[in-house]
Amino acid sequence: MKTKLLAPAGVVGVLTALAIVVLRLAVAARIAWWLAPVVVPLAVIAPVLAVACTDARQLARLDWWKAHPSTTLTVFALLVGLPLLGTCSLVDPWESHYAEVAREMLERHDLLSPWWAHDGWFRSKPVLLFWLEALSMKLLGVGTGPDQVLAGALGAAHPEYAVRLPGFLGVVGGAVVLQKGLAHLGQRLASGVALVFLTMSGTVLLAHQAITDTPLLGATAASLGLLAAAELVGPDAEARVFELRLGTRALALHAGHLVAALLLVAVVPQLLVIVTAGPIHAGSPHACTLPGQPACAEVRLAHAALAPWLQLLFWAPLLAAVAASFAAETRLDRLLVAGAWCAAGIGTMAKGPVGLVVPAAGAFLALVNGRSLRPLLRLEILRGLVIVALLVLPWYLAMYARHGRPFLDELVMRNMLGRTLDHLHDTNSSEDTGVSYFVKQLGYGTFPWSGLAAVAMLTAARRADQGSPRDRVRALLFGSALATFVLVSTMGTKFHHYVLVALPGVAGVTGMFLEERIAAAASRSVRTSPAARWTWPVLILVATVLTWLVARDFTVPVTDDAPGAGGPSGAARFFHLLTYRYDRRWISSAQFLPLLVMAGSLFALALAPLGWLRQRLRPRIIAAFLALATLFAVWLGNVYPAVAAHDGGQRELLVRYESERARHHDSGPLVAWELNWKGENFYTGNDVAVFLGGGATFHSYVESERARGHALYIVTERPRLRSLRSELGAALPTEELVTAAECDEFVLIRVAPP
Repeated sequence: MKTKLLAPAGVVGVLTALAIVVLRLAVAARIAWWLAPVVVPLAVIAPVLAVACTDARQLARLDWWKAHPSTTLTVFALLVGLPLLGTCSLVDPWESHYAEVAREMLERHDLLSPWWAHDGWFRSKPVLLFWLEALSMKLLGVGTGPDQVLAGALGAAHPEYAVRLPGFLGVVGGAVVLQKGLAHLGQRLASGVALVFLTMSGTVLLAHQAITDTPLLGATAASLGLLAAAELVGPDAEARVFELRLGTRALALHAGHLVAALLLVAVVPQLLVIVTAGPIHAGSPHACTLPGQPACAEVRLAHAALAPWLQLLFWAPLLAAVAASFAAETRLDRLLVAGAWCAAGIGTMAKGPVGLVVPAAGAFLALVNGRSLRPLLRLEILRGLVIVALLVLPWYLAMYARHGRPFLDELVMRNMLGRTLDHLHDTNSSEDTGVSYFVKQLGYGTFPWSGLAAVAMLTAARRADQGSPRDRVRALLFGSALATFVLVSTMGTKFHHYVLVALPGVAGVTGMFLEERIAAAASRSVRTSPAARWTWPVLILVATVLTWLVARDFTVPVTDDAPGAGGPSGAARFFHLLTYRYDRRWISSAQFLPLLVMAGSLFALALAPLGWLRQRLRPRIIAAFLALATLFAVWLGNVYPAVAAHDGGQRELLVRYESERARHHDSGPLVAWELNWKGENFYTGNDVAVFLGGGATFHSYVESERARGHALYIVTERPRLRSLRSELGAALPTEELVTAAECDEFVLIRVAPP
């Protein structure tokens, strides 16, 4: 077994601690707004470089970067995506919904039973994202109480860094694992696949959102990369031994220890949370007496017989046995498959069974492609299912013990099976939700690689060498993308972003397609028939046309929109990949029309010559296309969300609320009028009175606050402003604090005191 020396753990630890300090300063707004986009990425990159580099002088050598492709890819992803990650508002509703659940976990000191403000128990999603966000908020010093979330030193704080960082790092990690898994087919191919994946629009946008699909995307990419590696290393490969230096000592580790550690890190904290959980309390602290907020009360356990210690006695021995078996395992292919099961389990913790179904479907198609069931034994299905059970089921069992059948009915029967079989919270009833629905969304999600991805997927069924490892890997990637498309197309509930979990597979097939064309261009010994020589230009022509058609959909002026009728929505199509209501106009995105017209034209012009120029020029054309895609990803991940979030988030409104209260020296409360997007709850620490309609209760509250000499601040959706003013009455003086030009979706008004 080969031995590889790792960097000193102390150096990595110090640099990691320094990165956390810098992130805490950025969250608390103690770094100037113009400096944070530079300092934050550099601070996070430092420990990454330390892991791979034992001598800082090595970084000056150009060939060092070529010799460390995974480190280079990580640095690339951090530089492209991290600068403005936490500088714009959470986008309602999903980002703010999930962030509010995580904030309530910390504020209520209850990591088991999710709660979301005035709506009570949150039972529509698995728990992983909330745990990650809560841990990140705690680690990075986000205030969670009333008037604390936005409290900063040099201005409003940026809790968005803490909320989005776990998902972003998960996507980057998934891309790195995907690259390493494909490296056995050649480093150029592996890096190309990872770069295509990271520069696809859907990946860029999901990596900058804190929704359950974000960790699912990273976990799926990692699972596919590990399955590909297991297919390529062969049954006789042994795991390499690494030496981790701890002072004067060196600790020998191999991949089996890594898998065991991954399993322990993912499961042990769950068991500790279950065992140390206290009584169940309903209600949100500091808000129990506010209008519209549930009263605080203790809730009885549904199944007291399933005591936490009894659950621990069931899971702990099983976990110890499985972890010990991995620590003793040295066969590399088995360990890679075990890692793939772990990644699939993490995806299931994040989103549900889709995290397991997508990589499993890809593995099945790879077996079919190989026309042999012998590799099925290497998948270790029984041990793999135990891994998934250890990762996923402890929380489910604990929640069932606490809340009983209503928990399973809501999460499993309604939000998992119900979404599959019927429409649930659907907002696209006026659109054609047939096969073409997700074809379009996949085109938008893969842009600017849309045309090349479509051609690569359509030609992937042609196998030059059936059953070869390379062909089975292609089948694995193709199968995962195909399974995703079939699954989401047959579901009753359809949201645009459902199909984005297909991106790792699509990127893999696309990268393999391009690498084979580059290899053919470099080989002078390959002779092609006249028919084959014409096939390539035709494929590129089709790819060019498809790329332009997708780009054209982004360039429709907002004034031509037909919201709610399935009509064109221009640049807002990017945010429609992530949002809930597709009739929202996202007016701010209209300013990007000229840039998108230019970008679409550049991508089409860059792609068209690929089919006609000499073969030796093709690698340079693909490299130029990748450079343009990288620039587009920088813009799409950093500039576009910062502008468009003005329409879809409430951060700026609630910053204005705090500044207006300070300017007028009043302690006027905030009222949410017919509003349920949860940004109003998260950014205020849930210090908000909630009214879902008018009537005597609302009038009584307004009169009592004015009798105390308080001003009232009310946030609502702009279309509801007229009914709100009618409810308040003409006698009350109101001031609109946010204009439609500043935010098209939400409005903040002030009712002056007597």
